[in-house]
Amino acid sequence: MKNRVARYRLLFSKMLLLAFIVTLIIFDHGAIDNEAVSISLDVIGFVFVLIGGFGRIWASLYIEGNKIGKIISKGPYSMMRNPLYVFSLILLIGYCLAIQSSIIASVFIILFVLIYVPTIYNEEKRLLSAHNERYEEYYRRTPRFMPKLSLYQESESGNEININIRNIRNVLIEIAGFIFFFGLIKLFDLLHHIEVLPKFYILY
Repeated sequence: MKNRVARYRLLFSKMLLLAFIVTLIIFDHGAIDNEAVSISLDVIGFVFVLIGGFGRIWASLYIEGNKIGKIISKGPYSMMRNPLYVFSLILLIGYCLAIQSSIIASVFIILFVLIYVPTIYNEEKRLLSAHNERYEEYYRRTPRFMPKLSLYQESESGNEININIRNIRNVLIEIAGFIFFFGLIKLFDLLHHIEVLPKFYILY
């Protein structure tokens, strides 16, 4: 049985995103005085969003339709056991760099950890139960989060990956939404700056 956090993680994710948007609308956040540093953080943040987004596409191509029924140990899964969650964290870090508020960054990264770390441990427990020695070998060999590049293995030439087009389409739409959300963050910045949106409080 999935624990409560794992079962409702998608709902938690949507609530987290909604809270993120409401926070950006209601509160302005402390901007870095040095314009060059601020712009650099924006650029680095956008690069992180792209890496996280396309990393999720890459991982989704391998995991599609095989979350429990089959052990996936090629591509990103050869370097780490949880690439989808790692790339999601990279996305969140990209947003935090764009927002440039230590308070907002700390709150949402803590929430991410509280929501997803229990989910990861629960999924690994179920996989160990479902696959026994086969998954145990992969479990011992492959890091949970930090990718080990020396372990990278691509699928053998000629191997086919069965893909549900609808699910992959949803992932592509999701990634487009992530990129759009980055632009939304910068739009809210502009609207606060020109005082179209009121500044109820500044979160530094």
